[in-house]
Amino acid sequence: MLWRDYAIAVGKDGVTQDSVEDPGLALLATNMALVAFAIGLFAVYAGGHAVARAPRYAATGLPARLGKRGMQTFGAALCVVPAGLFGMWTGLSE
Repeated sequence: MLWRDYAIAVGKDGVTQDSVEDPGLALLATNMALVAFAIGLFAVYAGGHAVARAPRYAATGLPARLGKRGMQTFGAALCVVPAGLFGMWTGLSE
């Protein structure tokens, strides 16, 4: 099987073996990179706030908006996975 001039699978006598050129593997790696990027970006944001305002946060506690932003970040990271899988299953990623 060829995909954009790359052999992504080789088959003989009813046995098929995928190669490393399979576009699904690249799409999965991109999904995982987007998840890691979203979580890492929030970690930098929250860490910067905690370091810059450490004395105030030590006295009053962390603000509620950091928790809210954290939940939004993890929600966005979770949305990446089904979106990528939908693209792989429907062929929209090619």
